[in-house]
Amino acid sequence: MNEEAGMTVRLMDPIDAGLWDNYVRTHSSPSIYHLTGWLKALEQAYGHKTYYLVCLTKSNQPSVNEQVSAILPLVHMKHVFFGNRLVSVPYCDYGGILSTSESSARSLLIEAARLAERLQCDEIEFRHRENLSIFNDCSPLNGSFLPVTKSHKVRMVLKLPDSSDTLFGLFKPKLRSQIRRPQKAGLWARIGGLELLEHFYQVFSANMRDLGSPVHSRRLIQAIMQHLGDAVHIFIIYQDNVPLSCSMVIGLGNLLANPWSSSLKSYNSLSPNMLLYWKMLEYACDNGFGYFDFGRSTPSEGTYRFKQQWGADAHPLFWQYLSIGKKSSVSADREDAGRSVAVNLWKRLPIPLANLCGPCIRKRISL
Repeated sequence: MNEEAGMTVRLMDPIDAGLWDNYVRTHSSPSIYHLTGWLKALEQAYGHKTYYLVCLTKSNQPSVNEQVSAILPLVHMKHVFFGNRLVSVPYCDYGGILSTSESSARSLLIEAARLAERLQCDEIEFRHRENLSIFNDCSPLNGSFLPVTKSHKVRMVLKLPDSSDTLFGLFKPKLRSQIRRPQKAGLWARIGGLELLEHFYQVFSANMRDLGSPVHSRRLIQAIMQHLGDAVHIFIIYQDNVPLSCSMVIGLGNLLANPWSSSLKSYNSLSPNMLLYWKMLEYACDNGFGYFDFGRSTPSEGTYRFKQQWGADAHPLFWQYLSIGKKSSVSADREDAGRSVAVNLWKRLPIPLANLCGPCIRKRISL
């Protein structure tokens, strides 16, 4: 525990989970990836140790002694090949420090550095939606940490009108035609929960294999749905009763986020992906969400252009690192090394073998 002028920084007690989640939900920029339910799912499915750092400040309310002014979830990822580091939050577009003041954020940064030293980590990785200025001055960290900021990814976000009919009318004629095409071919959508998990994972795992990427564990998807409950929905696009395309959406406040979407490439000619994204946007509009988060992309790549055609705007992501010692060892660069060779090899694996081996590898990769 660290105490500074009017502030207390400590690891969250399990009984304070409600206090933590209330801070996330009422923050000016709420984040699904900061919710304890999301973090508990990572712990349950992958066994990663998670540290919940919280900064408390004296409250002005007579009945309340302290109030939360900043939080920072840190997931400890340790492996002989992939390194020893703290990440906030792995597998997600953003995480990092969620705060209401710069002083609180700085206190959490200092405590995170102390935790990393105790755990003998090589690096701390913070995934932020904003470029935190406190990273420009690491003097409180005794000079042993090298700060690095990467802004090579963006999140694509669409501001939504009040109704799906209005949104559809805003689309260009070509896009409207692309949405109608799979409907005319008889494709249809189903929205649900855990009862659709089998069909979701069937499409999701096949697509990941085709992309040459180890797939996340089915247990992770199931744990997320169990811990976040009614906030999570699965979308499936079918031809007859065959699932062709799938996605997961999670709602928090006025934002509906789409962490994962997949389609079977053998059915690309039917454009199930177009109907899938339209159904997500239709659901978002008609259920009162103000924004739809398509997830992260690399500018100028195919997924970026696909999301851009729906009217989404690009918002830069700032992945900020504190490498311990004088030499930078940014994990994102390390994980990119040799990727093309691994991708080509993975594409050749039979799907059952890829599904068996994939989660064991995927849980070690923070991207």
